[in-house]
Parts: sequence; structure tokens; C-alpha cells
Amino acid sequence: MSAGYASIVASGPVVETAFGKIRGEQRSGCCRYFGIPFAKPPVGDLAFKAPVDPDPWTDVKNAVTLSKNPLQARRNYNPRAYGQDCLYLNVWVPQHGDDEKLPVMVWIFGGSYATGGVGRDASNPKTTLYDMERFCVETRTIVVTINYRLNLYGFLNLSFLNSEFQTNIGILDQMKALEWVSKNIKGFGGDPDNVTIFGQSAGGACVMALMSIPEARAYFQRGIAQTTPSTPWTKAME
Repeated sequence: MSAGYASIVASGPVVETAFGKIRGEQRSGCCRYFGIPFAKPPVGDLAFKAPVDPDPWTDVKNAVTLSKNPLQARRNYNPRAYGQDCLYLNVWVPQHGDDEKLPVMVWIFGGSYATGGVGRDASNPKTTLYDMERFCVETRTIVVTINYRLNLYGFLNLSFLNSEFQTNIGILDQMKALEWVSKNIKGFGGDPDNVTIFGQSAGGACVMALMSIPEARAYFQRGIAQTTPSTPWTKAME
């Protein structure tokens, strides 16, 4: 752990996921888990391809450090805050009884499919743009925020060059994160049969797209699209 995060203590309960155990940070009224990998880093041979499961780990992972945000064009670019290795999610869990099944909400950020993220803030690596702690505590809802690849890394169509490349991999990243939630959220006290996805701007359009994909619908029951900017296009509409 770098010196910049030395004051963060992994003080929360240990949760076992499909890939290994994690421990978060206990807060007043909730526990938060940062930087949980839901896919392998999409670099090298995995760039411009659908996400794949992360490698499992054996020790308890301290989930207290925010990940980088997806690579994007920024006027004041900070390599500590942005990068290709970005497929991580965060979880906020309110205090609850052991036998409770809490509703789950998964946030999809906006930014014209080109900017944004739920990783560390460039000016303060201990904070994130979308801090869901208050929302989690006041609504008694487990809140998950997810990263996905942006701009050319997430939406460039290279399938005409090689069939190994897939289209709209930013959406596939979101589906992979939702798959992780479906498989693992029960360990946090969440109800995998009571998942709502919600997003704003481009995130709202992604909600609409996910609602139209039969494979994605297996991972959530409701969707909230806020200020959706456009209608998704399909090949049939070209």
C-alpha cells in the first residue's frame, strides 16, 4: 500500500466472493468496499475484447483503495487517476441484520461515453466523484458503482479487422459487472433478485441498452434512466 493510503484501515467484515475474500472499511452506518476487480485488466491481448473473469486470490484483499478511472482525454491528465486497468467496482453496505436481504442499486455514470468514472479523484485519491455513502445509509440500500471502458477503448468497432474484436465492449463491461453483482451480492447481505440499475446521461442510455439485451436482463429487475441523451442504434438500423 502506498504512503498516500496509509491512513486507510481495512476494518470491516470479511466477505467471500467467487474470486476471493475481501475486507472493506467500516464507517458510521455502513461499510464500504473499494476497488474490487470484476474482470481482468483489459490490456495487452485483452484490449478491445470482451471482459473475462479476474484471477482468483488466496489472501484476504483489503478493498480500501479506489481504482483508476477509465482512460480518457483530460485537459489536466493525471496518470494516477486514469488508465486502461480500470475494470473495478465499489460497494456500500448499510448496517443490517444478518438475516436481512437488502435491495441493490447499481450506478452507471455518464459522460458522453467518453469521460467519467467511479475511481479515485485526480486531486484527492481518497475520494470518488460518486460517493454513495449517504444514499446507502438513508435508503438502507446496497449501492454498487461500476467502471466501464470509454471512448475508443470501449466503443470502437474493430470487428471488421478481426472477429476476435467485439463491438460495444463498454456495454459488455457493464454486463460483466452486473454478472459479478448477481453472483456475489448475497455475501454482502443483498438480494440478487432485487437489483435496480440506474444511470444519468450516457449512463441512462446504457440503462436503456441493457434493458433491451436479453442476456443482461438476467442480472437485474428494474432500470432507471435519467436524462437519456440518445437512442441506441443497432446494425438493423444502419
